[in-house]
Amino acid sequence: MVKLTTHTKLRISERNIKLSDVLLVIERPSMVFYDTMTGCNIALAPWKSKPNKSLLVSYVLIGKEVKIITLFVLSKPEELARKREMSGRWLRISQK
Repeated sequence: MVKLTTHTKLRISERNIKLSDVLLVIERPSMVFYDTMTGCNIALAPWKSKPNKSLLVSYVLIGKEVKIITLFVLSKPEELARKREMSGRWLRISQK
């Protein structure tokens, strides 16, 4: 089961993002991190609908429920990931 925050719904609407693209990032991420400041998981993957961009999805797992907190469209996800890892804010969980 997937739950969207009001903020996530707004982001999806503002940026014309398909929910299926968001779910694909969570199901098949390129990289996954744990955000030590927010306690959220961070999934990064190319945006299926716009291959020159990537999606960052911040979410938490509550039992069998995935609660999507927010999402961002990125043009340079590797750069953001490197900066957050170096600062210690993000801990890498996996990379494909």
